[in-house]
Amino acid sequence: MLTTAVDLHEQINHLGLCETACHDLVAGITRALERASLNPPQTPHEISPTQYEALRALAEGGATMQTRGRGSTIVLTPDHTLITIATFQSLDKRGLVHLDTSVPLYQGRGITVTAEGQRALAQHRARTGSTTVPAAGPTAAAAGMPTVVVKREVRR
Repeated sequence: MLTTAVDLHEQINHLGLCETACHDLVAGITRALERASLNPPQTPHEISPTQYEALRALAEGGATMQTRGRGSTIVLTPDHTLITIATFQSLDKRGLVHLDTSVPLYQGRGITVTAEGQRALAQHRARTGSTTVPAAGPTAAAAGMPTVVVKREVRR
């Protein structure tokens, strides 16, 4: 099949666009790999002090997640440890806790620590040499931050 000069010119332009797209794709992948090597992800068992405190409280048993008032969701532990939903979700996403979804949220869904969560607790204790809640860092006032007072509701 004979092609005209116009057809050849269009094919060359098309190949040039493909080359540019491939080059941009490779450059983007290279940048992503460089960023990943500079910021390696945490190992699966590494947990922050806040996550450790939450996981430790949840491992004691008896913790639930339930709704209060206008649909706000809270995590309740027998020792009244304050666990934010964000902290709980980070533990859940990593497979360290299990939420019993067979129970309606308004009744209180049970929370248990998985075997993976138990390993994370043990590894954190071994790494820090800690068997209790981590000591608090500098006070908010010493760090130049505003002080926030949290009032906890205690049910009897």
